[in-house]
Amino acid sequence: MIYTRRLAALTLDVAGWAGLYLAPSTGTVVIRDIVATNDSATLVDRVLLQVNPKVRTGSFLLARLQVAAGSSAHVELRQVLEPDETLLVYTSIAPISIAITGYVFE
Repeated sequence: MIYTRRLAALTLDVAGWAGLYLAPSTGTVVIRDIVATNDSATLVDRVLLQVNPKVRTGSFLLARLQVAAGSSAHVELRQVLEPDETLLVYTSIAPISIAITGYVFE
């Protein structure tokens, strides 16, 4: 059997962009789950996940979440990251915690 594993986890203490995950230069990565957790008393109206390609030009938004105060938001995917692609995360209000799970096939 193949199980998902945690690929990255990060708490953003300030609003803005941060690098979340860099796909390895060999193999295939499949992002399965994204969980954003908001422990504050304020709605986080924008959590963005953006893929920056290594080979192609331009980036694209993979997900946009709103996370209510004191709760979590979950997105289920089957998104392949190409080798050396970077997954970035943005939050409009901090702090917010982000975790992604998935598969790495070598």
